[in-house]
Amino acid sequence: MVSVPMAAGDLLIWNRRLLHGNGYNVSDMPRMAQYITMSPAPEGDEWEQRRHERIALWQERRAPKSFPTGDARGWEQTHSRTAELACCDPHWAAACWESI
Repeated sequence: MVSVPMAAGDLLIWNRRLLHGNGYNVSDMPRMAQYITMSPAPEGDEWEQRRHERIALWQERRAPKSFPTGDARGWEQTHSRTAELACCDPHWAAACWESI
């Protein structure tokens, strides 16, 4: 076992096959988790279709059906609003918004 000291706001990423655990949360704030999956990008029309599906999932605050955990309670849909995208660099901001 290896202890990984971390400070508030730190992020640790590991492969899901790695056995892992965490200590007791001593704060009054919930511990957040982000699940990230990666796979080869499709090509052609399939890529464009999946891109639009992902945008809709983000806009509607839904997890993909293929994702094992998701948000079964629908909490994010009913208790939050869609995040706002911000393009910081004025040289590519227009392209960023047009791509969505």
